[in-house]
Amino acid sequence: MAQSRDIDQNPLLIIPRFAASSNPNLKFLGVSMLCQVHSDAWSNTWWSENLLSAVVEALESRDKTVQRKTLELLYRMLTLDNAENIIERLVHAFYEEQELETGVDVHSYNEEESKGEIVPGNEEGRSSRMPSQREKLLLQILDALDRFATSEEQFLTQIFGLLDNGGSVVTLQTAERILYIFDQGCQSTSIDKEKLRRIGVEKAIKILVDKDYSLSQQSRVSLPSVPAHSVLAYVVLWILGEYASDDIQGLPLSSVLLTLARCILKNNQVLGYTLKAMVKVALKSAPTPVPTTITDLVRRQTGAFSRQAKLNSSASHLLCGVIASPSLLRYPLSAAFDVEQRAQEFLMVAELVS
Repeated sequence: MAQSRDIDQNPLLIIPRFAASSNPNLKFLGVSMLCQVHSDAWSNTWWSENLLSAVVEALESRDKTVQRKTLELLYRMLTLDNAENIIERLVHAFYEEQELETGVDVHSYNEEESKGEIVPGNEEGRSSRMPSQREKLLLQILDALDRFATSEEQFLTQIFGLLDNGGSVVTLQTAERILYIFDQGCQSTSIDKEKLRRIGVEKAIKILVDKDYSLSQQSRVSLPSVPAHSVLAYVVLWILGEYASDDIQGLPLSSVLLTLARCILKNNQVLGYTLKAMVKVALKSAPTPVPTTITDLVRRQTGAFSRQAKLNSSASHLLCGVIASPSLLRYPLSAAFDVEQRAQEFLMVAELVS
């Protein structure tokens, strides 16, 4: 009965009249009621021209509460046929919310103007609070891409864009969800897991080259209070470590290893991530030897990193109650131990395959 065209037999079809109302309160009520209808109860007969027009008008409403509720309705109505347009709407809304919160136009953001590090949010410091609108949108976008992405290119373009420009709501939890999709594959039947990984490696290399092998610059939309590593770097370097192979045309493992070595020269902030990826690539490249230029570089850079971290630790202890300079806290001692361990693993692997 709920799917009948006959207005006398389907009282729910009166709802679009509320959604199409010029009164913002009635419009919000109509969209809210539509959101309460279980998606399984919908049929194509519901999507009349009047309802489609009402949804478009609600999306363009000056009332942000109406806009947000309409986005929730669209998310609930996702199908393979409409997913591409709805995902674009959700992504656009995500960046609009970001600009409202920060006053920064992320679409015209000039990365060279930024300084410092881009970092994942501090999950331990998050209180049990309601998620923000941006956090809701981010989760909806990730879910929509997982279930309804129409191509590997679309999925990766959106994912890397969110990691690069998503600001402080993009955390290590976000990264882990993305990496789980790489590991298990998308729910969308349009996405081939092996092809996704192969194109992911190609895009990861391109990102490193485009950013001059440095992924720790701070986005102007991130918050100064979040910790010190780039989520984008975490994902990019993990993908290279896990899925780089000689089967990818134009990207032999020797080339990937050289790319990672360039990251070490450019970016101490993600040295641990880089070395972890290098260990995996070196193992897969056996019995091809690792060039001595790369092993020498690892020894030199990790040694300098460890000395600086230990120096910073000693200096910060001397301050005793005085607020430490950010430069003294840039390389914590715990990070130095992690880097030393990963460097030793890489050098051991390099010796074994040489």
